[in-house]
Amino acid sequence: MNRCRSCEKKFDYWPVWLSFWRGRIKCSSCGALNTITLDRRLLPVLITLGIPLILALLFRPDLTLFLSIVVKIVLFLILAVFFSLVVPFFKLYGD
Repeated sequence: MNRCRSCEKKFDYWPVWLSFWRGRIKCSSCGALNTITLDRRLLPVLITLGIPLILALLFRPDLTLFLSIVVKIVLFLILAVFFSLVVPFFKLYGD
């Protein structure tokens, strides 16, 4: 689980989820600012954006071109939000 690098206190689920997009989280216990390095952010980004993009592109609705593109964009956004819920289970903070 994600912990503060200074005091080793565990971070809650939602603050980690929100901090993933900002790249940093402030510990509520000691006040230390923890940041995410690029190598720890790469795999969650690939899962959060890559899998929904592939699934949305493979989806072939039998609609007009414009409506098909709109459906794919909406599907991508819904899947990206759904897949982003697994981000806090990756070890982003701590050693």
